[in-house]
Amino acid sequence: KDTKAQLVEIRGELDKANARLNDVETRVAEHKDKLQTTDEILSEILTMQFNVIYIAPNHNKKSGAPSMAHFVEKLLRENLAIPPSTPLQIQRAHRVLSLLPPDGSQPRSILVKFLCFTVKEEVLRLAWQKKGFMLNSSKINLDHDYPPEIMAMRKEYAEARKVLKEKNVRFRTLYSARLKVFFEEGVKTYNTVEEATADLASRGLPVKVITPPATPREKLQRCPLWRGVGEMF
Repeated sequence: KDTKAQLVEIRGELDKANARLNDVETRVAEHKDKLQTTDEILSEILTMQFNVIYIAPNHNKKSGAPSMAHFVEKLLRENLAIPPSTPLQIQRAHRVLSLLPPDGSQPRSILVKFLCFTVKEEVLRLAWQKKGFMLNSSKINLDHDYPPEIMAMRKEYAEARKVLKEKNVRFRTLYSARLKVFFEEGVKTYNTVEEATADLASRGLPVKVITPPATPREKLQRCPLWRGVGEMF
């Protein structure tokens, strides 16, 4: 009788273990589905990021184009000498999502999504070769659609780039936020704006030296996310 009771108890424990195992298998399958969905979303985001260009400034409402995509295609073909035989494959184009600018100020920029990565790269190459172009007395520049934090870091080099341009010193802004300068004695690459401004000033160039944040609070206040929140109040 004791043996029979033990067998019943063991069978009960096995049933419980099988139930737990089935529950674990179900949860694993659910997580796999979620991970697959997440991977698909991330893949789509990366594809969008790599295939998007940023055009500034925007056109006005009187352009006469039936859609933003038509306007952008016409703009690129006419100013970058892209023949009609070359398909641009613009999937969509729209203004950046932000508050409407005041009258008389620079209009919002345009984000353009291409179906093909190589087409986007070729459009950027042609635009960079021309160093932009003019439309209705406004300068049009094309660039990658960088995340806001990277855009903010790249903008910190603005004064340094302006001084280098005035001094006819060739430079390039590298991904994500580095500066490559071609001096007569050799090439120098700066990884931060603090490093760049300090070295340029030591070479006698009239740039304001940007020092690293002295405190954690100052570091937080200089971060793009903090500045974006501050502008809301």
